[in-house]
Formats: sequence, C-alpha cells, structure tokens
Amino acid sequence: MENRKKLIKKIVAAFLVAGIVIVLFFLGLFSTDIVMKLVVDHGKEVRVPQLVGLTYSRATDICKDNKLYIQDLKREYSSAYPEGCVIEQNPKDSSLVKRFRTIDVVISKGAKLIKVPLLSGTDLELVKEQLNALGLKVGKISKYYNQKMDKNIVLSSVPAAGKDVEMGGQIDLDVSLGNLNSKSSGSSSKSDDDKVNYEDLFE
Repeated sequence: MENRKKLIKKIVAAFLVAGIVIVLFFLGLFSTDIVMKLVVDHGKEVRVPQLVGLTYSRATDICKDNKLYIQDLKREYSSAYPEGCVIEQNPKDSSLVKRFRTIDVVISKGAKLIKVPLLSGTDLELVKEQLNALGLKVGKISKYYNQKMDKNIVLSSVPAAGKDVEMGGQIDLDVSLGNLNSKSSGSSSKSDDDKVNYEDLFE
C-alpha cells in the first residue's frame, strides 16, 4: 500500500514536470516569435507622411497608422497656421525612415497679438521706431493740415490705440502737415503724396 502511494506521487510529479516543460516550451516559441516580429518590423522602412498643417491629434493618428511615434518638441507663435496645428516636422515628409522612428514636431500657438500703443501726439519718425520695435509695420500714411498739431505729428492710427493686431500687421497713420497758414507748411513745401484734409481748417 505504501509503495502504491509513492508510485502515484511519482506519476503526479512527472506529469507536473512534463506540463511545466510543455508550457515553458510554448512560451519560449511565442516569445521568440514576438521578438523576431519586432526585429523584422523595426528593420522595415516607411515614408514619413506630411504632418504640417494638421492638428496634433490628427498627426498622432496618422503616425500611429504608419507605425511611427510623434513628439511635441515645443510650441511657437505662427500667423500661418491656427493654434494646435503642426508648423514644422523632422524628418521632413516623404523621407524614408525605419518603423517606430519618432517624428519631432513644432505646434502653433496661433498668431501673436500686439496691443497698439497710443501714437497720437508723437513725431512720425519716433512712431516708426516704436512700431518696428513691437514687430509692427507702418501702413498707409495720410497727411492732413491741422491747426492744433505741428508738422509730422501723428494725429491718429488705424487700428486705434488699445486694439490687438497680429505681429507683423500694418498700422495706418494720419499725420499732420501743420497749419495751412504757417510758413513751414505752405503749399511749396507739401509733397505730391500729401493727402490734404481741408475740413480741419474749419474746426
């Protein structure tokens, strides 16, 4: 009886060992297959899709479909692309890269807005310097005779002071020609480009 129990224990132990060996064998085959697949897939090349102009979410989906990763490196102001869209990518589109390569992208923060400063009452040359320092440009300059302001003094701007404009935007200026009756602002000194508003004479 005792010998029979020992025999049963040996048989059970043998089956357990055999089962463990079989499980380990198939796990080994499965793991090897996965590793080989990853190695082979990683060696394949894919063409980088165009991501510039797409939202980051859409670009991520496209990279995933092409077995590529994407990384948001930084965000910059851009007047060319709306906020949240890709404005730069590296590698460039159409480049051939290995699968699972990371594509670095720069995301747009949208256009940078600049608040128009108070320009009226300031000399035109100083206004030009001020706008240039802010990243704005001088647009159309219209000149008017004005009894209250000296020559080359800015009367007003469009957009007006306090308004937001995109960086690189233009500011139109109304500039004084001085008093029509003064010697310095006589008709002989007025250029052909001067636009005269005679209504100011009767204010």
